[in-house]
Amino acid sequence: SASLDEHTEREFIQRLHQWLGNRTLVVATHRVPILELVERVVVLKEGQLVMDAPKAQALNADRMQSHRREWKNENQSA
Repeated sequence: SASLDEHTEREFIQRLHQWLGNRTLVVATHRVPILELVERVVVLKEGQLVMDAPKAQALNADRMQSHRREWKNENQSA
């Protein structure tokens, strides 16, 4: 969803959420809005597991804040 504008990305996420129902979805993303769909966050860095937690816990973790800053910096410099 990185190439979508904010409105289209939000609409895509809403439609995907409706479609999911009881299905399992595995997402690989650097886009924080897509995390609305997940129950659990797993973070890998250089092939190593650095976090595996429920979404609420993960999004509030200091490590996640650090990763979010890293992603933002990488995307701004690209």
